[in-house]
Amino acid sequence: MIEGNLIESLIIVVLFSTAIGLALNRFKIERLQSIMISAYFAIILLLSVFICNFFLENIMTFVNNNINFLMVIVGMVSVFVGFRLIYELKNKTKLPFSIVKEKPHYNKNISRIKIFFKRISDNSSIPLLFVISYISFLIHILYTSPKVWIPVIQLSFIFSIISILLIVGIVYLFKIFNINSGIIVGIFSIFTGLYSLFVYMFVPALQGALKAETPLIQLTDLNMLFYFLAILIASVLLGFLLKRTKKFSHLS
Repeated sequence: MIEGNLIESLIIVVLFSTAIGLALNRFKIERLQSIMISAYFAIILLLSVFICNFFLENIMTFVNNNINFLMVIVGMVSVFVGFRLIYELKNKTKLPFSIVKEKPHYNKNISRIKIFFKRISDNSSIPLLFVISYISFLIHILYTSPKVWIPVIQLSFIFSIISILLIVGIVYLFKIFNINSGIIVGIFSIFTGLYSLFVYMFVPALQGALKAETPLIQLTDLNMLFYFLAILIASVLLGFLLKRTKKFSHLS
């Protein structure tokens, strides 16, 4: 069970870090900027864990009692973010303040406040992706720490290092081989959300049903890895297939 909780948390870290790396690559974020963004993300996560450490017992109790509900919400938002990423990429020439445009044009008659909120609404996918990644990381740090007997600060540091390496590694890898993640980033985010929904909404119900009828039958950690690999492969393949269609060919 301990190994299963740790594997489950590491899968979440890998999935969301990969999604962030793909998104940064697709939206033309420079390599140095990607390092700074991932570093700031890790620092915010560490500071949040440090603050939570003062109220650790109450927060851990809340997370342990509501882990499935919290991650189902994260999964649903991740699915929305995936579709939003596809929308923003597909409509990049139509969004007046989109970050994917090289030289956005501003209407002088629009106030700065409206421009600010327009920027946010037209480019909400990446901020939302960072928010749900941050929440999922924080939840799993607080949930996994007591089960693997690792202090929350130490575990958050480990997860932060893994996240930075994955985000920067993916950005550099795609830059070196001149690969554009295109529509894959949206598909990957959708499948990341579906994975969370499956693991935290359907698996607990299935486990309960199995235990009620045959107590000896349980889902193993090997199945968890199988689901992860299947989602990873399916998202990449589906992303390439959609990218080759006429409707999404301009996203390449």
